Amino acid sequence: MSLFRLGAILLLMVVGVFATNIEEEPYSFALVRKAESGEAKAQCNLGYLLHLGKGVARNDKEAVRWMQKSAAAGFALAENNLGWAYHEGYGVSRDYDEAIHWWKLSAAQGCLLAENNLGWAYYSGNGTPQDYEEAMRWFRKAAEAGDASAENNLGWAYHEGKGVPQEYDKAMFWYHKSADHFNPRGEVGVGELYLHGLGVPRDKAEADKWYRRAIQHGLLLAKRKTLEELEAESIQQFEGEESKLESNVEESHFD
Repeated sequence: MSLFRLGAILLLMVVGVFATNIEEEPYSFALVRKAESGEAKAQCNLGYLLHLGKGVARNDKEAVRWMQKSAAAGFALAENNLGWAYHEGYGVSRDYDEAIHWWKLSAAQGCLLAENNLGWAYYSGNGTPQDYEEAMRWFRKAAEAGDASAENNLGWAYHEGKGVPQEYDKAMFWYHKSADHFNPRGEVGVGELYLHGLGVPRDKAEADKWYRRAIQHGLLLAKRKTLEELEAESIQQFEGEESKLESNVEESHFD
């Protein structure tokens, strides 16, 4: 997952690994046989497992080969994942134009992950001219359908005033929406607003609470934010729980 400084790319979220929003089937010969028989869902699942090395040795080239088969059959999630492979150069040469192509196909089928990724592409200007308004259109489309990453990104847009007017109350609304889905970046966003008193009274204790939640949900950079910027008494209290929080993170899996 790409991470920017806290208060920039840390808050913006893009699906940085192959994703699955279908029931994940463990790696097995039965799964391979279904994929080989042409079942698009199985092909996508197999590509996902190969990319992550879950139950099988990681092999991005093979992962992409199965994603290509699934995407060629019009399977929306595979189209999204193939777009990400081209965006990051997983198993293929990096090609932002191809990434945009596959994300658009996936988004046309209503894949929220692809809609958010398109928003990211327009925001960053990778593979397409930078266009904040178009980025916000895609973020909003996915956010209004309940995608936690897009909710966070829309909150960030209102936080920074890029593509939309700077409105901290709307930033808080969308960050909270994202946090309600246990998205650690949304939780950091809420903490940022409380820490700096943006749209709400400044409240370091409340900021600390949201950073702790983000840490528990796997966002390790939130710890650095807390340690650097919260006052000394808060830091001392936090350090007493640091090792426990780290072990909880290590036992969990986050994109």
